[in-house]
Amino acid sequence: MRVPTYIEEENYNIINIDDTFTRISICNNLESGDTNGLYEIYFFGSLFEEYMICGMYDEKNEISDPCMIVAKCIHTGKEILLYDEAKYGYNPMFCDEINLEDIKKRSLSKLEIPNSKIEIDFAYSIDFDEEKEYFEYIN
Repeated sequence: MRVPTYIEEENYNIINIDDTFTRISICNNLESGDTNGLYEIYFFGSLFEEYMICGMYDEKNEISDPCMIVAKCIHTGKEILLYDEAKYGYNPMFCDEINLEDIKKRSLSKLEIPNSKIEIDFAYSIDFDEEKEYFEYIN
C-alpha cells in the first residue's frame, strides 16, 4: 500500500506498511535538526458529528464543494496538505467535473482542537481490477 504522492516523503514517517494498509505520522524537519510532530489543523468543509470533515453542500446549485484538510506546523507555519477532495477524491477524479476557479475560493477554518500529532491510515476499498471496465481511458 503506497502513501499518496501529494504528501511529500519529507513530511511523513512510515509507522506500518503492508499490502492492504499503511499508517504514517506527519512530521516537519526544523532548522535546529529536530522534528516537529505537533500541528494545528485547518479545513474547508463541514463537520459531520464533530469528527468527520465533509464537503459543503450548496443547495442553490445542488452541488457539493469538496473538502480540504491542511496541517500547519506550530513552529514554522509550514502547511502540509493532508487531503483535497477536489483533486484526490473518487468522485472528482472519475465522476464529477470540478470548476478550478471555485475551488481556489475555499477559505480554511481552524479546527478548534489542541495542537495535535497526526497519524493517517491509508486503505483502499475500490477494487480497480473489478471496476476497470467502467472507466473511460483517454490517450
